[in-house]
Amino acid sequence: MHTIATIRNTAQKWSWLTALLSISLGSLLLSLCSQIAIPLPGTPIRLTGQTFAVMLLGATMGPKTAVATVCAYIMQGFVGLPVFTNGTGGIDILWSTRVGYILGFVPQVFITSYFLERKPTASKVRTFAILAASCTAQLSMGVFGLALHVGFASALTMGLMPFIIGEAIKCAGLTAYLKGFRSQT
Repeated sequence: MHTIATIRNTAQKWSWLTALLSISLGSLLLSLCSQIAIPLPGTPIRLTGQTFAVMLLGATMGPKTAVATVCAYIMQGFVGLPVFTNGTGGIDILWSTRVGYILGFVPQVFITSYFLERKPTASKVRTFAILAASCTAQLSMGVFGLALHVGFASALTMGLMPFIIGEAIKCAGLTAYLKGFRSQT
C-alpha cells in the first residue's frame, strides 16, 4: 500500500514538472513566432506568426495546459519581458491598439484545444472550421480593442479585412499538418 502511494506521488510530481516544461516551451515558441511580423499598409497591426503558434499549441496540448501557456506568455509581456512583436513588452500594451489581439489568444487557444481534444479524429473540413472559429474569436477581440482607438468602422477596415487571407492560410497549413503529415507518423 505504501508503495502505491509513493508511485502516485512521484507520478504527480513528474506530471507537474512536465506541465511546467510544456508551458515554458510553449511560451518560448509564442515569443519566437511573435517576432515573425509583416507590416501591412493602412493598419497599425502586423501579420504575425503568433496566431499560428497559438493554434499549434491548442492542437497539441490539452485545454488547461494550452490556456496556461498563453496566459503565461501574456503575463510575461505585461510585466515587461520583450516577448511581443518587435521585442516589445510592458504594461503600456494594455492601452495599445494591440491589446485585444493579444488577449484574444486566450479564447483562440481554448477553442482550438477544447474542440480538437473532443474530436481528435475530426475531418479536414471540421478541423479547418475549428481553427477558423478560433481565429474569428481572436480577431473579434482584436477589432474590439482597436475600435476603442479608431472607431468600429475603421477597426473593421484596418483590423479585420487585411488579416482574413493570412489567417485562412494559417488554418489551411495547420490543418494539412494535423491531418496529413502528423497522421502518417
